[in-house]
Parts: sequence; C-alpha cells; structure tokens
Amino acid sequence: MSAVFKYNFTFISNENTLFINVETQGTLSDKIFDAGYRPAFVAKLTVTGTLNKDDFTCMRETMTSLIDVDLSGITNTSGVNFENKKNLRKIILPENLTSIESSAFSSCSSLTSIIIPESVKNIASYADMVRGAGKKTVLLRIPMHSE
Repeated sequence: MSAVFKYNFTFISNENTLFINVETQGTLSDKIFDAGYRPAFVAKLTVTGTLNKDDFTCMRETMTSLIDVDLSGITNTSGVNFENKKNLRKIILPENLTSIESSAFSSCSSLTSIIIPESVKNIASYADMVRGAGKKTVLLRIPMHSE
C-alpha cells in the first residue's frame, strides 16, 4: 500500500504584486491569508494602511519569498526594519518617513534599490544602514534638502 500526499500551495509569481490594505495594526499576515495567499510565498507586496512591529516581523521573518516591497502608502512609519532580509531586492519607503535607523537594511545581501521619500530628514550612516548588503551597487534615490 502506498501513500499519496497532496499539498496545496499558493504561489505569487515574480510578475504579480499582492496589494494589501491593513486597517488594524498587527493584521498583515491575516490579511494575506484572507486574500487567499500564504505569506511565505508572496514575492512582491504593496501595503497601504497602518503597520506595527508585528507586521514588520511578518515581512522580515515569515514572508521568506518577499523580494520587492512598496510601503509608500502606509500611514505610520515607526519600526521600518528589514535587517537580515536576505532575499529583499527593492524597497519603496513610506511617503511620510522622517528618519531611517541604523542597520535598517543590514545583511540584506540581495538589496539593489531603496527608494527614499523627500520627507526623510535623518539617515543613519550609509555604512551602518546597509552593512552586509553584499558587494552589489545599491541604488538610493535620496532627496536633496536645502536647509
């Protein structure tokens, strides 16, 4: 007698982006499941609404296939941290972000693009911010402030 196992996986190809609006902080993972996807298989994500530490932990630790993330539409900006997110290639930061903390992208070895909004006034040292990001060129679109 042989056993037959069936596994149901939901994949999002690199061509598709999952759009999620998080109305209640801490519910990103639930919203992804509600949309019919498993967080571990989401490659590209655009998030609007409000996020908290749990949501960033979900993106950093549970969403193992995440390569591109667009946070330009989130309303709160505390806790933006993708440290050790090795697959992350591109990130668009929130439009109202005012500072980027040290090591926010350290050990993001696949990171090639960080889009920084004009609202950012304080950036931790570049070396600390992307420490361990590999030997690739990282494109930073940084606004110029005339203060």
